[in-house]
Amino acid sequence: MNPQLLQAETHLSTSSRQTVNGALREIHYVMGTLLEITLYHEPQEEGKRVLARCFQEARHLEDIFSAYDDDSDLSRLNRHAGLGPVEINQELWSALKIALYLGRETDGALDITIGPLIDLWRAAEEQGTIPAPPSVTEALGRMGIAKVQLLPDGSAELRQAAMRLDLGGIGKGYAVDRLAEILIQEGIESAFINFGRSSLAALGSPPEHEGWPLMLQSDDGAP
Repeated sequence: MNPQLLQAETHLSTSSRQTVNGALREIHYVMGTLLEITLYHEPQEEGKRVLARCFQEARHLEDIFSAYDDDSDLSRLNRHAGLGPVEINQELWSALKIALYLGRETDGALDITIGPLIDLWRAAEEQGTIPAPPSVTEALGRMGIAKVQLLPDGSAELRQAAMRLDLGGIGKGYAVDRLAEILIQEGIESAFINFGRSSLAALGSPPEHEGWPLMLQSDDGAP
């Protein structure tokens, strides 16, 4: 298979489906980037059904994890910051559990409470400035994974007002793992998931190949 088939076109903003050399390949815009799934399966109509299920699940997770959709479970949790526990979707609870564990294991390198800093820098960028030190200090004061509590009953609590969680550092990876589980459940033995070129997963290999060919890109954008 041509390695370029594993690269999502950056100009694509809706969706695309292709059948190339027996491979089913579909791309959709999800979670602010392109989700591309390529698989081999016969009959192909069955493969198309599996693809549809995968993209349905990806959009379902987007509806839960989005920090910018006011109707998402994550946004609802953010609005309840400082107001006590709130019941959340089980998928969100699981993702938060993983994120908090990784945050502790990495000494805060992964910090899902980074929302206030993201908001601060986004506003500064729009104004063509950089945040003032007092503003950065104030935003940092509203962060900290120790202020996030997950309760056994499936609820969660943000213990400080004006906290804001952002799952941008883990959301796509969580989704890729979930989609890989679906593909395995459906009996798909040869598939490749490319989510925004940063979160990848492979099952098996293409026919007559030992693995999935990839094209790596350097920091300057050259292949």
